[in-house]
Amino acid sequence: MCEDDPDVARLIGMMLDKGGFEADMVHSAAQALELLTIQAYAAMTVDLRLPDQDGASLIRTLRDEKHTRHLPIVVVSAMAEEGRLQFNNQPFMVSGWLEKPIDENRLILGLRRAIAGITGDKPRILHVEDDQDIQRITAAISQDLATFVFAATLEEARAHLRSHLVDAVLLDLDLGPGETSGSDLFADIAQLDPPRRW
Repeated sequence: MCEDDPDVARLIGMMLDKGGFEADMVHSAAQALELLTIQAYAAMTVDLRLPDQDGASLIRTLRDEKHTRHLPIVVVSAMAEEGRLQFNNQPFMVSGWLEKPIDENRLILGLRRAIAGITGDKPRILHVEDDQDIQRITAAISQDLATFVFAATLEEARAHLRSHLVDAVLLDLDLGPGETSGSDLFADIAQLDPPRRW
C-alpha cells in the first residue's frame, strides 16, 4: 500500500487484513520503489497524491521497470476520476480505480480482480512481437479473455515454447531488423505436442 495519509493507510490496512490479504505500508513513492526492489508483491494500491511524486508518475515508473511491469495496481484516491483521464483509461496501466472515501467491499473485490489472472484460469497466449506498444495495446484489448506472455525475438519465442505450455501463439511476421520472418516459427509450433493454435 502506498498512501501518504497515515490514518487512511491504517484503514486500508485493516480492510485488507479483514479481506485475507497481508500488506506492507509505505507513505511515499521513494519508499515504494525501494521496497519493490527487495520484495515481490501480488498487487499494489497507490494514492495519486504522494508527498514526493504524484502517483501517476510512480505508476509510469513501475511500468517501465522489468520487475514491476506486470504488477497489478489498484488506485485508491480522491482523484481517481482525474487519474483515469490522465491515463486515457489505458487498462494495461492500472487494474482498478477506487474513489475515497473507500468502500471496503469494492476495495477487496478490486484487488481480487487485479490478481485473478495469476490463477491461470484464462487461456495463455504467447505474443511474438518486437514493438512494446503493440504488445501493450493487444494485451489491454484482450485482457479479459486471455493472459499474455511476450517474446520480442524468434529466439525468445522458441525458448518459451520449449519450457512453457501456451494455448495459442499470436505472431508478428515482421519482427524488424536482424530477425528473419516470423513465419519461421511455424515449423516450431507444428512440432509442439499438443499442437498450439496460431
